[in-house]
Amino acid sequence: MPKYTYRCVGCEREWQVNFSLEEAKQNPWLPCKCKTSVANRVPQSFSVREKKKETPKQVGDITESFIEEAREELDQQKKEASSKEYKV
Repeated sequence: MPKYTYRCVGCEREWQVNFSLEEAKQNPWLPCKCKTSVANRVPQSFSVREKKKETPKQVGDITESFIEEAREELDQQKKEASSKEYKV
């Protein structure tokens, strides 16, 4: 259930009330405890969540990735070289 914020016109006291959407439509204002005025609903602010940007790779990460790829390539070449027969 959404929370709605109300602010008294007279004493400027604020409080929050949980209402369903239907109840909120029926209650655009509420009586205040100060009994001198009524409280109007305060417009709600909202935020927009942005997609997380991909962080650029650090130099060390790129180097480590390159070394790992080179290591795998070297292992493959060793396997191929050991399976070949060479004439002397």
